[in-house]
Amino acid sequence: MRILFCGDCFPASHSLLEERLRAEDEIVVCDGINLRNALSSRDVVIPMMTILDEALMEAGSFRLVQQWGSGLEGVDLDAARARHLGSQCADLR
Repeated sequence: MRILFCGDCFPASHSLLEERLRAEDEIVVCDGINLRNALSSRDVVIPMMTILDEALMEAGSFRLVQQWGSGLEGVDLDAARARHLGSQCADLR
């Protein structure tokens, strides 16, 4: 599994997740500058504090958006639903 953290605002989160993954799983932290390119080769995207709009979702091939913490203001839920990104999207709002 290829996981992308959009930003480094909570650095401990990367190491906590990495401890629980298999050796073949990969975590990448993107600083936001090359976010569009980084999205194209990931399975899971964790937006953190980054706004994940429809245009960014179209740039990616990921299968799940998993927000850590509370709040989904930065995730375009309609675009996520249209792409079937996460089973909980339909229940939100």
